[in-house]
Amino acid sequence: ADRIYTQLNAKQLLASNWSDIGELNIFNKQHDLAKNYFNKALHSFRAEKDKNGEAGVLGNIGHLFEKDADYDSAFVYQMRALAIYNEEGNKNGEAKIHENLGSIYEDLEQYDRAFDHFEKARDLYDETQDNYGKIVVVNNMGDIFRKTGKFSESIKLTKWAFDMAEKLGDVYQMSATTKDLSKTYA
Repeated sequence: ADRIYTQLNAKQLLASNWSDIGELNIFNKQHDLAKNYFNKALHSFRAEKDKNGEAGVLGNIGHLFEKDADYDSAFVYQMRALAIYNEEGNKNGEAKIHENLGSIYEDLEQYDRAFDHFEKARDLYDETQDNYGKIVVVNNMGDIFRKTGKFSESIKLTKWAFDMAEKLGDVYQMSATTKDLSKTYA
């Protein structure tokens, strides 16, 4: 893909591809490789003056720091991304960053703060009609309820997320919500 995008002079597609490869490398626990791809993508988006692309990569870098349990750095990158998305008026981007911030606070067991960010993300996903994003954060909200012993609320939200995932044919989220429901019933 890199060679094709380079030949087509499709710099933003190339940068997006690098960012996606960085995310895959986080998943594969190859964090140094992820950093290299994120840095290439960030440099390219900045050269093209693509603020939304830049914010997306900053959020991804924040995610990488979260996976390394470097929460201070994770917050810095997420907040930089959020500021850009706010400036650009990108509500879906803002929602994703609030989702990421909620995840960080959940890792830190600051469940009230996590829930607040997941609620903000849910409301923004509602506003942008992004049901896929909404499924993820509503399931996360259910997870917070489970972790704080509010099992009936957990079941209600997680079941809603499952039903919506089923309606949309999102088998990945159907699997994730089923796993979370089994944790609640365990």
